[in-house]
Amino acid sequence: MLELRGRPAEPGGRTERERIGPRQVLDRRHGDPPQAGGHILRKPAPSDRRATVVELTDSGKALAEQIKHLWCALAKETVAGLPADTVAELPGLLTALTNNVDTRRSRRPQGDSAA
Repeated sequence: MLELRGRPAEPGGRTERERIGPRQVLDRRHGDPPQAGGHILRKPAPSDRRATVVELTDSGKALAEQIKHLWCALAKETVAGLPADTVAELPGLLTALTNNVDTRRSRRPQGDSAA
């Protein structure tokens, strides 16, 4: 996914995070809907002309902002009615659940010193 932190992203970062090959990131056999829609711009990286930098266009930034607002509204709706202490515990619980199924991490539970 394109980084939305206000700076261009190189697809190489995606290959590391998602453990996919660079060709899969740049594969355009099925088209490039975000670029075709005018939401992203691809151009050669200034430091390495073989690399591609992906930037959000103004319409892409506007769309990202809309998506952000929708996700925030969904998050608020999801936890509506839960006690504040339960909501505060959710990030830790979700991290633990993710770690339980993340194949890139050790399967041994935290605090388990048995080897």
